[in-house]
This record gives sequence, C-alpha cells and structure tokens, in this order.
Amino acid sequence: MVLILLLTTVCLIQLSNGKSTEWKRGQNIMTWLFIVWLLYYIMEIMNPNCVLEAWNINITPYALIPLICAFVVPVVIRTRKDIELLLLVWSVFVIIFTLKGYWQKNHGFSTKDLYFLHVLGGARTHIIWSGIRYFSCFSDAANYGVHSAMSPSPSPHSLSTPNGNVSISFL
Repeated sequence: MVLILLLTTVCLIQLSNGKSTEWKRGQNIMTWLFIVWLLYYIMEIMNPNCVLEAWNINITPYALIPLICAFVVPVVIRTRKDIELLLLVWSVFVIIFTLKGYWQKNHGFSTKDLYFLHVLGGARTHIIWSGIRYFSCFSDAANYGVHSAMSPSPSPHSLSTPNGNVSISFL
C-alpha cells in the first residue's frame, strides 16, 4: 500500500510540473462514487460489530486503489496515443505471463512455484482430479484465466499501413 501511495504521489507531482494538466478531468462520477464507497468502508471499520481484519485487508484493493485509478487515469490518459501506449504496455505483460504459463505446462514448475504448491498449500486448489490448474505469475488459476481472457492482444496483420507508417491495432 505504501508503494501504491508513493507511486501515485510521484505521478501527481510529475503531472503538476506540466502546465497543460487538466485536473478537472479527475473530478468525475467514478471518483465521487469511490469516495462514497471509501466513506462506507471507513464507517464499517468504526462499527463495533465488524470483523476489523477483513475490512482492513480489503480496503486497499476494493476502495483505495479504485479511487486512485478513478482520479489519476482520466488525468494521465489524455490522447489516443496514451491509450495506445497503455495497451502496448499491457500487451507486453500479457506476453510475459503467457510465456510463464507455457513454461509451467511444458517444462514444469520453478522452485518458487513448487514452494507455493507444496509448502504454502497451493496444491489443494491447483492440483485437482482433472489435472493441473496452471497459474503463471498470478496467485491462482482463476486470476490467470480472467487476465488471459480480458487482455488485449496486438494484431500482427496490422503492423504496417499502406503508406508505410507503423500501426498496431488491438483485438
């Protein structure tokens, strides 16, 4: 959580150095909805009957990170070029975790993967009656499957346009 806040602060400081930053873009309906959601979380933490550990664990991924993204993403991503860069970086990560999943399937698990499976108890959910559920770089196979299904993939047939410019489109 500290790293997330630090990187967000650095991002906002870099944006404030530019004169063309439109901070109004960060004030959108999603930002306000996540502020209300964060206030709900804080009220639940103050509830004497709550399970404090559960609310403390979930406040970062379910309230704080969405709030930061709802504010920062519209401010940072301003043009079509920014969207294309975001999709390109995302595609590089997709290729990395796909190669890791391929390696797990065809060459076996690494020592860290085996530690996760046998010492930390991952074998209970990843080695099942029908075979092995591969998990790549993720904490479980469900995350691997969801990220694989929702990932952008560059389309190789559109790397160059008729006038010679390089263009990458995403499916």
